Amino acid sequence: MNKREFLKQRVDSLSESEVLEVLEYISIMEALHAQGSGPDPLDEILFRLLSEARERIPQDRLRQ
Repeated sequence: MNKREFLKQRVDSLSESEVLEVLEYISIMEALHAQGSGPDPLDEILFRLLSEARERIPQDRLRQ
């Protein structure tokens, strides 16, 4: 499985609100790249969003 397939599988397991959070992160990332900023602030945002999403996903869904 390549990285795109893995990402699609993970996104398919998210709720609609979690998908919206991922899309928000992508928008932030695009805006920062357009400003010429480096990716460092994005790492912090990504880790926060992913950890919040993971906390809301039932453990049995994570194992699928």
